[in-house]
Parts: sequence; C-alpha cells; structure tokens
Amino acid sequence: MPIITPPPSTNTFTGSPIYPSQISGLIVALNSNTRFSWPFAPGNNPYPLASILEVYTDISTTMPPPTGWQIILPPANEASPFQSCFIRNVGATPATQGNYPIQVMDNSGNLIVTIPSWPVSGALAANSIYLYLTSTINPDGTSSTAGTWSYIWMGIGLTTDIAIQLAGAGLKAIGTTLNENILISKRSNTGTSPFTTIVASDRATFIIWQGTADQSVQLPDVTSSDIGDGFVVSIANQGVFTELKLFPYSNSGVSPAIQQTINGSSKPFPLAYGMSISLFADGLQGWYVLSGIAESSTRLSNVNIALPNL
Repeated sequence: MPIITPPPSTNTFTGSPIYPSQISGLIVALNSNTRFSWPFAPGNNPYPLASILEVYTDISTTMPPPTGWQIILPPANEASPFQSCFIRNVGATPATQGNYPIQVMDNSGNLIVTIPSWPVSGALAANSIYLYLTSTINPDGTSSTAGTWSYIWMGIGLTTDIAIQLAGAGLKAIGTTLNENILISKRSNTGTSPFTTIVASDRATFIIWQGTADQSVQLPDVTSSDIGDGFVVSIANQGVFTELKLFPYSNSGVSPAIQQTINGSSKPFPLAYGMSISLFADGLQGWYVLSGIAESSTRLSNVNIALPNL
C-alpha cells in the first residue's frame, strides 16, 4: 500500500493544500563540504535547499579538492517525494579559468551527480541540473535518510562542445559554428594500402592520385547506409601520365543482379592524367560526375603543323 504524506494544513476557504514555505533562490559560495537543510525544517537553517541554487566555488582562501566541494542534501525522510530544486554550477569566485566541479551527495554521503563547469572565451559557462526526490523508503520498507534521487541535465555542455561533437565529414567546428572543411588525402599504387576502392571514410575528401601506373578503383554501393544520397568525393589525377578507371558497383550474385552507373553508364569512367572530378552519389542507381581538366593537360606537345608552300 503506497504511503501518502498529507500536506501540513488545508486552506480554510478553498480546501486546497497549503504547502511548506519555500525559498525562491540563493547564491552560495562554497569553500568546504556543506550540509543543506530543508527550508521548511524547524530551527536555524544557514544553508536551506532553495528552489534555485546558484553555486560558486570560493577560491579566495582555499582551493577545492580535484573532485570539488560537496553539497550534502537534507534527510530524504523529512520531505515528500518530488521535492525538487535547480542547482547551477556558476564556476569559481573570483572568476577564473578552469573546471570547478561540484559534487551533489545524498544525506548518507553517497554521490548522486557531479556538476562540472568549463571556461569559454574568458568567462565561465555553467551547467545545471533539475534535482528531485523520488523515494523516501528503503527496499525493506523502512524510512530512508539517504532517499532516492533523480536529476535532469539542464543546459549541459557549451555551444562550442556541441559544435565539436556534431562536426562530421566535411565539417569543422570553429568556435560555436560548423564550417565546411574538405580534407586532402594523397594516394598511390605503392605502400601498404594501395588506392583500389572508395570507402565511407572518403566522404567529403579530396583525393590526389600520385601513382606511377594505371589503376582501377572500385566505387561503393550507393544504396548502403554509410554511403547513400549526398555522398561526395573528389579525385584529381596527378600521377605520372597514368589513368584511373573508376568502376561502378555491381553484384551478379543476387537476383535481380545489381549494376550501378556513372553518369547513366555502366562502363568504367576514365580519369586521365591532369583531370579532376567530383563524384556525387544519388543513393539509388549510381554516381554523377562534375569534371574539370587541369591546365597542364591542355598543353600541346609534339604537334606537327603543315604549312602551305609560299
């Protein structure tokens, strides 16, 4: 049978519960592990657990341990489930660069969560949690001082961190934004990994062929999940008068057989010396080519010109 804690009193006029008095918010500068109390608990409460806590790490006199100072929560069995608060780690005071974490502990000294802080452009950006009590009962049915707590991250991380995490192929995080970024990769027909295939990790890469002999290169299946519509790779042939032949994907071992194309043709695409192309996958049937010719390949050499007799 669930235990329901009744409200302390009822509004005479409306019959609605009157909840305990709560403190809207406090700014706290920690210079030691600090034990908090419920704001509605009797007696003198120097550190009440307000609805919103903005917590600084005071480094003016004492440096915190590497794990940070502790916020020790009030006894869980003195409150009802879903008693809650926001806790925001504002960083250090005086303001300085560095990570100054704060540990949130239950009343028995068990770690619930560590709230970090990070420096950004000379200022400290804070991370916050929404913390709430979910149970005041032990598994054996006895009252629990430690309680069971849950939390939700609020504003975790920084825009810079998010940009870095989102920067995939062809993108680079610069500050808080994502920017186009094409990597250059030089390939040849020698060494431990000769250039024979285009793979998923070649997405948004500019491949420069520097081989010394003609080479066949197999293109991947455009319908595979790691290729798909929009996959793009560029190739420039700077080999020593060599030719690359690009073969579209085919598979005759299935029914019906698969034969993909390059510009609508199932034939291999020749990439002569001095040429450069960009290959775009359509995710369905094959590849489309945007091509260009380097200046060196347009030069004339060994050309015989017959002049008329004058």
